[in-house]
Amino acid sequence: MTVIRCHECAKEISDQAPNCSYCGAPVGKNAHTNSSFAGEPTRLQKIQKIAISLAKGCLAIVVGTFIVVVGGIWLTTPSRSSSTPPADTHATSTPAAPESTPQPNALTTSDIEDDHAFKTGVRGKLCSNTLCEAGTKAIVQSDGTGFTFACPTKELTQYTSMTTELMAISAMATGGKPVLSPKTGEPEYPDGPDGKPNESRLLLDHLRSNAKVKTLDQALELCWVLKNKETVVVMDYPTKGAAMWVADEKLEERYWVMKTNLIKK
Repeated sequence: MTVIRCHECAKEISDQAPNCSYCGAPVGKNAHTNSSFAGEPTRLQKIQKIAISLAKGCLAIVVGTFIVVVGGIWLTTPSRSSSTPPADTHATSTPAAPESTPQPNALTTSDIEDDHAFKTGVRGKLCSNTLCEAGTKAIVQSDGTGFTFACPTKELTQYTSMTTELMAISAMATGGKPVLSPKTGEPEYPDGPDGKPNESRLLLDHLRSNAKVKTLDQALELCWVLKNKETVVVMDYPTKGAAMWVADEKLEERYWVMKTNLIKK
């Protein structure tokens, strides 16, 4: 008699025993002929079965994800007309030219709301975000610089507003001491070491030229500051541009103000 280990539970048993005295698994030749275990999977077979099941499950997840992704793309892709004949692959070897007309993107809820606001005008919104039609009233709201400039021309308004905003940003970046150009009084933006012109300086040059002034001080002499929460009457609301033409409540003075500084009343 020889002592062996059971192939199922690893206990020591006799090789003459027909079955393991611990787990009942067949021993030796009986491992394949014992009717009590005929057709019943061994531990290794059980492990293999579990592994195969897990593999099938992962495969199902991957395939399912693939179907969802591809299906979503297919559903969102504009379908061609069923009346369009298929391309004749034998007629020419030149590939078909891509469609020249791009498909427009669907309007979002935000787009629809913004479009409605510009068509009808919404009270309480900035005039830069809604229609402030002529004849309505608006309330002055100072921007981050604390100033709302009123100027005789829209070019002066745009120049003074943009320059003072850049000056406030420069002051924050330098701890309250912006570097100003001795020539123009604007925040100074030196060109890069490679000689490439600074974009902020080019913008100020363009705005100053349009305003027909040489310095910021000259522009400020031609403009004045409106009081915060002051009420004005809209005289003209250009759909294009950043400024609008308004008047005081008595309609005695008319001037240009940035749209971002006025709220529809």
